[in-house]
Amino acid sequence: VIGAISGRQASWLEEAPGAPRLLALVALLPVLGYVLFALLPAAWALLVAPLFWIARGAGFVVLQGALNARLEATHRATVNSLVGFLFRAVYALSVPLMGAVLRAGSLAEAFLLLACFSLLIWLCLVAPLAGSIRRASQWVPAEGLPAEGLE
Repeated sequence: VIGAISGRQASWLEEAPGAPRLLALVALLPVLGYVLFALLPAAWALLVAPLFWIARGAGFVVLQGALNARLEATHRATVNSLVGFLFRAVYALSVPLMGAVLRAGSLAEAFLLLACFSLLIWLCLVAPLAGSIRRASQWVPAEGLPAEGLE
């Protein structure tokens, strides 16, 4: 329910801070969530878990909008399928890794490792995409040139 509400409000939220800032913020919520899971007692999990649902709901809407605005219609379905596959592949590969970390260390260490991976994803993928969105929104076409894709 929280993810659905945040996804529904993502368009409205995009307008206040702007899509680049919202995308960057939403992508940092899992990092914060994993760090809090690692540092706080388990009883706090009920208060921390909604960060992930908010990130998933709003982040999906903003990310899909950003991708769809930059893709030609002929490639849109393929790219969206590949993005979905990539998310599932990362999940499938991270589960055995987290199991090994849990066997060798602790739950807190596993959550901190997930926070580091999430931050790495943010630095390598989300930050450049947010910068691209920001630059595209500041671009003004020369006189006489169409402003396609900027409506």
